[in-house]
Amino acid sequence: MGTMKYSYTAAEYWQWAFKVSPDDLPAAEAMLAKVREYLPTLDERERWNTEGLLAFLKRL
Repeated sequence: MGTMKYSYTAAEYWQWAFKVSPDDLPAAEAMLAKVREYLPTLDERERWNTEGLLAFLKRL
């Protein structure tokens, strides 16, 4: 799966778990941790978009 698709999937999963299924939060958090790990490998545009997505999740 591509990095952008994985990032958005992780974000959607985290939002769902946060609202509906707290038992799934640890798995969703692990996915987001993976996203943070590969941030430095992304090109500037993808990194900017992904950082914005992560910042959005922090505000929820």
